[in-house]
Amino acid sequence: MVPLRHGPAAMDLNRFRYLSIIAAEGSLHRAAARLSIDQPALSRKIKQLEQELGATLFIRSASGVRLTPSGEALLEDLERLIPQLDFAFDRARRAEAGVSTILRIALTPFASDSRFPIKAFAETRERLPEIELRLNVLSSHRQIEELKADRIDIGVLHQRGPLPAGIGCRELRVDRYQLAVCQGHPLARKETVRLADLQPFDFIFAPQSQWPAAYHEWMTTCEQAGLRPNVAYEAQTEGMFLNIIGEGLAIGFANSAMCKRPFPDVAYLDVVDLDIDLPFIAMWNRQRERPVITTVVNLLSRHAALGSKGAHAMHRKADEPTSDVKTA
Repeated sequence: MVPLRHGPAAMDLNRFRYLSIIAAEGSLHRAAARLSIDQPALSRKIKQLEQELGATLFIRSASGVRLTPSGEALLEDLERLIPQLDFAFDRARRAEAGVSTILRIALTPFASDSRFPIKAFAETRERLPEIELRLNVLSSHRQIEELKADRIDIGVLHQRGPLPAGIGCRELRVDRYQLAVCQGHPLARKETVRLADLQPFDFIFAPQSQWPAAYHEWMTTCEQAGLRPNVAYEAQTEGMFLNIIGEGLAIGFANSAMCKRPFPDVAYLDVVDLDIDLPFIAMWNRQRERPVITTVVNLLSRHAALGSKGAHAMHRKADEPTSDVKTA
């Protein structure tokens, strides 16, 4: 976030930022340490803000501080307004310097097929029509290289290994894995399996050279469960992965979000002893961070959460018995 350094408006905006950090920390002491200012000075700034607003923003106790209803209402609006104010100031500075407001965003093929990033970009255009969004589809590996070289501003991808130093990220949601097999496979008749049950079958994985850390995690998890996968095929794209499985050439572990998309001749099973998370993230270069990037990442996070709630609601609705179904 770009700090504002000039004039009384800057001080007021910074005090609003203090409100957000105090609420997040639940403690004036921890908030002051995070802000690198004295606790008494921070208390005075909040007191001044409360006096100017004519409202009590925090309830103070021996265990810390928490927002009052007035404070909660103010913070809810600030979380929406401050990024837009930051962007307005940043845009003015960039216009003065003759710098464009183009935002370059890369998505993996899977992310580009997901609805929530597009919804976030649509809201970005609605809120900030001056921004020109340039979208591109790149693999996760390519995104990291392009981000380090300043050829993209934001990447949207599944994180399958540690990120390089200097790359910031926000977790948007966490996907899991299921086992994908062809419809005619002997395992397709089962509801659940264990990793050790899979030893007789050939596997398909993403290339080890592309994500060595993730590949190592998979092999370690499988071996600890008594499975040494015979990796017969490697696939760099979702289509190739699912087509090979659909033809019965191999089985593989598929992203749970991928499993919600119907694909011919492929069935999905739960693996009861498989415990590997697959974070869906937005990432950016910390050295080139600017308010508009923060705004877009916040919108991506918001729409990812809204999408997850919608999916849960659909599952609950599907599980509910209809009026003409008798239940025991």
